[in-house]
Amino acid sequence: MKFAKGLAAVLAVLMLSGCGGAETETKVSGEPMTIYPTEFSAETKKVLDILDDEVMFYTYIIDETVKSVRLEIWFYENGEWTSAGNVKGNEGVTERDIVLRVKDTEIDLIQVSDSGQNKYTFPVTPDFSVSMMAVEERLQHTEEIVPEEEIVLYYKIATDENGIFTEEDFREIPCSAGMALTITFSAEDVE
Repeated sequence: MKFAKGLAAVLAVLMLSGCGGAETETKVSGEPMTIYPTEFSAETKKVLDILDDEVMFYTYIIDETVKSVRLEIWFYENGEWTSAGNVKGNEGVTERDIVLRVKDTEIDLIQVSDSGQNKYTFPVTPDFSVSMMAVEERLQHTEEIVPEEEIVLYYKIATDENGIFTEEDFREIPCSAGMALTITFSAEDVE
């Protein structure tokens, strides 16, 4: 309950502060579209220090060529990666924040824009507790957005082996359990 109140306070600060200390310029067609870990003002960082590391914040900036966005949750179970659900919609804003909270039993996905927020919760079905080792990776740099190309925001991989070798595509990493969150921007509207 404390975390929910803390997260609500952080989201309120984000909406009021614009997620950073600097002014964001309006997106102009022809400039690179990007997604990146959200930069915060010193005041917001103090609030975030109260929370734990399982919360990730991303900001994306797009232009009018992007018509829709799809966030997808992936789980590795029974020897294969499968989609566990997605959030998709036609995009009406050029800048949006994404908050990702990963817990043992569920993943919260929150989309924040000037007009408000939407929260989606997905249950976590892979069992990471029985594996010998696990690794988590998250997007930590600015990534250029190319329509129709998937961008990995987060993944967690577990294995019964005594080592994990990372690859460009999380689906190529040998594992016994896994979960991932990807985002894809499209030049087409969703139906």
